[in-house]
Amino acid sequence: MRRHGFRTIPARSAALIALARQLPSPVLAELLNIHVHTARKWASYSQPDWTAYLAERAVLPSGAGGS
Repeated sequence: MRRHGFRTIPARSAALIALARQLPSPVLAELLNIHVHTARKWASYSQPDWTAYLAERAVLPSGAGGS
């Protein structure tokens, strides 16, 4: 496909993130024959940590922040 100008890396990454969203990391690792740490990395891409955002929202004055 690369010969014809198609970029495959973005599609591969999107597919891995979608799988990581649906499967536990150990299952994804076994299914794709990758290390469980790699599977956890892909899972972290699909499930961002909202802690910093929520902490920032908690300190905003009432009525601030849009809408």
